[in-house]
Amino acid sequence: MEYSENNKMRNRKIHVVQIGYDDSPFDQNPASDTLRRQAAYAEELARKAPESRLTILTLTKQRAALPRNVGNAHFIPVSYPHWPLIPFRVLDALKKLHATHPISVISTQTPHEDGFGALLFRRQTGIPVIAQIHYDIFDRRAERENIGRGLSRFNALRTDARQTTERFREAGIHSRIHALPIPAMMLLDGSRHISVKKEPRVLYVGRLARQKRID
Repeated sequence: MEYSENNKMRNRKIHVVQIGYDDSPFDQNPASDTLRRQAAYAEELARKAPESRLTILTLTKQRAALPRNVGNAHFIPVSYPHWPLIPFRVLDALKKLHATHPISVISTQTPHEDGFGALLFRRQTGIPVIAQIHYDIFDRRAERENIGRGLSRFNALRTDARQTTERFREAGIHSRIHALPIPAMMLLDGSRHISVKKEPRVLYVGRLARQKRID
């Protein structure tokens, strides 16, 4: 089955578009985790489906940000002055990109502003949109946003934890939910000895990043 699916991909050129908020790649910083990770994704995509393309539309307030290409990963800045304008900036950016490089599928950073812009684009083109969830939508604060009802509009959902996907299915929010943990660079200082204490110690592995909307 895996061999068959790989052959199908090799015979098909696809254009994957991701929408994000981490604008560190525009700082010309080679140590950017996002830059290296997306470049690795693009390389894997090209290996499985030659001549395919990965475009990252990055929402940013950096007016001087310029497009940047790293291998097969294409970073395009989408500037916005205020949050309410994000859906329309996303819609315009997708239209322009689709006119020159036809889009196959879109993955949003959140199901909120950028997700709404992608859904507006899907309404016009029919191109599938996958929304990413990086937080616990079952939390009372998230419930106040009444997000659950809107998630069914997306073609599929992607979360960072299997337990979250199980809760999604149990709640009947969506039938197409996938858990795909995000890899991140970790540095361990071997010169320090971690002592074992009686008090419980909590280790959080992840990125407390604003663009993840974990607030």
